[in-house]
Amino acid sequence: MPNGRVKIFNTDRAYCFIAPDGGGSDVFVHVHDVEAAGMKILIAGQLVAYEVGPARDGRSKAVNLRSLNSGKGRAISRRQGACGAW
Repeated sequence: MPNGRVKIFNTDRAYCFIAPDGGGSDVFVHVHDVEAAGMKILIAGQLVAYEVGPARDGRSKAVNLRSLNSGKGRAISRRQGACGAW
């Protein structure tokens, strides 16, 4: 299971990108996959583990997300860099 950090986020459309720790292309994350993992939000800079699966449009996306940060992190607003459901 690869690891990466939440990098880019779009607060209006509820999606993020993960920058893989091993380099390579950023991985798309949709809010539905964040919720399916039992998380409410992802925060820019948060370390996560994920698997790569197919998106509905045929491209790849991150699935089976798991937070690797110790502790619960800090609560911030979407404008400060969070992706997820409110």
